[in-house]
Amino acid sequence: HYASYGMTTSTSKSMGVVNGESTTTGLWGSYSFPIRTSERLSLALNISDLHYASVVSSGTSQTLSLSYSRPLSRMLSMSLGGSYTDSRVGAEYLSYHSPTLTTSLSQRLNTKGTVRAGFSYTGRHFAAPAPRALETRHDDTRRVYCEYAHRLTPKVSVTVGWQQTSGSSIVPSINKTEGNFYVGISNLLGLSF
Repeated sequence: HYASYGMTTSTSKSMGVVNGESTTTGLWGSYSFPIRTSERLSLALNISDLHYASVVSSGTSQTLSLSYSRPLSRMLSMSLGGSYTDSRVGAEYLSYHSPTLTTSLSQRLNTKGTVRAGFSYTGRHFAAPAPRALETRHDDTRRVYCEYAHRLTPKVSVTVGWQQTSGSSIVPSINKTEGNFYVGISNLLGLSF
């Protein structure tokens, strides 16, 4: 059994998009437990505060996640997961609920290095049509990624990766495909029992 918790913060900016700049700050916790000899289930909850330049577009978001993982060999493992997000902001037409499905493969290279590749699909169903829109807004986003994670210490790791996202919506700015590189660092605070 393993429980972990932490805090996340991120800032994003999209040029030429209304409310394109936002900051998300949140708390998360997860609980993982074995269901068979080598298979595990994990539950996670993330509660976030959403802050946009426009106050009426700011609000809160809650995400509940469930994932299943199992080894395919001594060094290779797979995982399947799903999550549900409920986001509520002052401007009702920007509030949404969103299911996400994910799948990934993880190949351990040695005691410190791991390569991961995965795919995810997210659908956002907005609460009401945007002003002057003729239909309720629904966004679809697909993401493919490949990354390398290197553990510096038992709790600190650095990740370098590449991702491609493609989106479709009645909103023209969402209908595009983008690819980019990313770098991240994590410091895990955990409790095992």
